[in-house]
Amino acid sequence: MSHASYSQERVSLLISDVLNDIGISNEMVTKRRELYLLKESVLKQQEIWKHIYFFGSQTEVSTTPGLKSDEDLLFCLDSFDVINDWADWKQGAKNLLMVRDCATPGYCFLQLLKEDLPLPASFNQQANFYTMDENKIVLKQSAITEVFRILDIQQHGPAGMITIGQSYRDRDAVGAFSCDQYPTEGIEWLHRSNIGGWPSPELKAECKQSGCLVVPVESKINHGFEELEWRISTSRAERLLMFSLKNIHIKCYVLMKLLIKSYPALNEKISTFMCKTALFHSVERTHSDFWRENNLVFCLNHALRLLYNFVFYRNCPHFMVSVNNLLAGRISAYDRESILEVLQHVLNSGGKALLEVRTDNFGERIQMKADRGLVAFPYYKIDMNSTILSTEYLNISHSVLGTFGASRPTNGNTISDDIRHAVRFYSKCLQHYPHSWSYEQQAHKCMIPLMCSVIGSLLASYNVTINKPLTRVVFDWLEKGLKSDVSSGFLRLATVCYSSGELDGAELVLRHVDCHYDRNIVTPVSPDSKAFAKLTISEEFRNAVDQMQQVSDIRHFVSYCVVFRRGEYHIVPQEIQREFPQPFHEGCQFDYVLINDVVIVDSLTYLYFLQYKTYWRLGNRDAQNRALASLQQCIRTNATLLHKTTSLNLLGQILEQENRPDEAYNYYERSLQIRPRGNPATSHISRLLET
Repeated sequence: MSHASYSQERVSLLISDVLNDIGISNEMVTKRRELYLLKESVLKQQEIWKHIYFFGSQTEVSTTPGLKSDEDLLFCLDSFDVINDWADWKQGAKNLLMVRDCATPGYCFLQLLKEDLPLPASFNQQANFYTMDENKIVLKQSAITEVFRILDIQQHGPAGMITIGQSYRDRDAVGAFSCDQYPTEGIEWLHRSNIGGWPSPELKAECKQSGCLVVPVESKINHGFEELEWRISTSRAERLLMFSLKNIHIKCYVLMKLLIKSYPALNEKISTFMCKTALFHSVERTHSDFWRENNLVFCLNHALRLLYNFVFYRNCPHFMVSVNNLLAGRISAYDRESILEVLQHVLNSGGKALLEVRTDNFGERIQMKADRGLVAFPYYKIDMNSTILSTEYLNISHSVLGTFGASRPTNGNTISDDIRHAVRFYSKCLQHYPHSWSYEQQAHKCMIPLMCSVIGSLLASYNVTINKPLTRVVFDWLEKGLKSDVSSGFLRLATVCYSSGELDGAELVLRHVDCHYDRNIVTPVSPDSKAFAKLTISEEFRNAVDQMQQVSDIRHFVSYCVVFRRGEYHIVPQEIQREFPQPFHEGCQFDYVLINDVVIVDSLTYLYFLQYKTYWRLGNRDAQNRALASLQQCIRTNATLLHKTTSLNLLGQILEQENRPDEAYNYYERSLQIRPRGNPATSHISRLLET
């Protein structure tokens, strides 16, 4: 690609088109942001995660597959009320006053006011507070760990890193405390003028309303106050700013990150947040008509020139809290010279430096487009968009199943506790549904059918324990749950029919699932994070997702693994009962001390298993054999099984019934090879050897 044959406008359009190919098109950015906000709403349905936020590159869609950006999650703890000054003090609350004395600009100490003492006995005041001069009591960063302990949240790693949930995808997040007031250090920005009208007065007002956060991170320069300083964060306002930008701004930001990663001198010292800061300042200082697709190279150079000046003057002012110098204490004189040299090389290249970017084969893609024009070509125009979008949709389904599908009451040890927990969850969603904003409504729409199915199954199990016949109410709940996904709602209904002796009804429901489960398209979803990580996405599924009109349509293409709680013990077949973790002591019928007191089985496996059981009781030997053959073939050939140990155990128990103990033993052995510990196959083998 030479400047003789390609103008800067043409180069800009080539670069912009490559970014479209790898997921930074206007349509993809909009869709993926909506999906992340929906996923956030799904998690917020749980009381303990109601103050959770997705931040960073994945949410903003300012990343590419090759950049491998993390999924950043911030969890606001409401154990304390952080206030800006005395005027905001609330009686009866545990107030923490933001104190700037001796703190680095942009940071603060959190002072406990004497009016709020004493703290609850569960909070270790001596270990988590420090007395400074004049008897000033300030909170240590270790308090985040203490609050997590009280809330029974698993913690690991750096300050405030947590793992969300026991039974669905693990996500690392930073803990923080929230302040309703906008930081005083950022007031100047609210009145700062701009050239192009961005941010608008309305957007600034919205940012002011978002308040701020304090996170357990000390500055790089204020030595002696480690574990005492807290960074003042405007992450919620920054997300509002990012979402207000046009696609051309996002493309410029992504190009900056691709370049930073390509040069070791930059990658080690210049953070992506500094790039974002330079972008914000650049947009604020230019007219809106400057930001055009055919002017992308000049837009990139403008932002990079600002970054160059920040490094040159050793001052990268935070966009909203300008007293916070993001470069303070971060680069040496030697590093500064190296960074300036690389940035000058990139600026002088007129966009050609992008040809050196190997991430996502970016430079190669530009060259190929320059040689062949903007026409699509097979090898280099890989359809990343559909793959990315499909993954996001599956993550939504995974979060839905994890948020309620595998949840259980925190305090309770009876079926009644399970039912009350499920009904409360359902009632809360139903009550808020008409009044919720769009993403909450979509979250409720995805979860309500799943809740109904589980409530129906629990009610059926409870009726069995009190020797009461199943009422129409049970089946009404189960029928409301049929729209949760392709299979799990139907399989729960078939289970209840089977256990209550309605064998013809069970056979009819199972035949429906068998006919409508398209093995080429339908993708299984598990609440278990390790199982979900093994998932592969078929081309047929990607194509189906491309045609979807709304998020809830995903139910036509996913199959939730069936999650049976201990409360459903009396309604499931004996073989499933044997898969439950064993109680810690004999005579304990329900033991909720166990972390994962559930049985999770792939829908396709369970379909064939339940068909076999149903046809066996109906006396249809031919259909019974076909179901057994289908189950064996599924386990042998289906690469998408997420819970293979359970599948092998169920097949082994069927073969025991078929009086084929040697084959059953082999399947149990295979199951143990996959999961040696905590596997019911051990007790299956013991039982087999005793007979």
